[in-house]
Amino acid sequence: ALFLGCWVDSEGNTVIVKRDSASSQELTATVMQPGRENTHLRLWQTTDNGVWHCGNAILGMKACSSEQLSWVSRTGSISTWTWTAFTMEALEARGLISPTNTPVQEPCAAFKDLAFHSSLDNGAMQEWVPVCVTIA
Repeated sequence: ALFLGCWVDSEGNTVIVKRDSASSQELTATVMQPGRENTHLRLWQTTDNGVWHCGNAILGMKACSSEQLSWVSRTGSISTWTWTAFTMEALEARGLISPTNTPVQEPCAAFKDLAFHSSLDNGAMQEWVPVCVTIA
């Protein structure tokens, strides 16, 4: 549950970590960069020594915190992920919100004024709306 959420890696890519399915303990990290296809990496922990793996890299425990992870590849290159946001799945996993099957509702009128548009590489417009989650 600690890895679930949204991160930014040291190359500026967005990394979303999620469970493979609602009942699964298997994790997938999806690395996203505009103009490129997403890369999906399996995250797992070995049972013998508890080391975390992501793709062909291992978690460097000395340089990690709840806000920053450092992955060291076999070649010695380091990718540092910095925490950016909870996903709904991450909030549920931490017990901060109740699991729900309620569909996402239309943003309220106040958010309509904050929405902005961006053009993707293929010229299609995409609307971005800020989402706030209140934690009591």
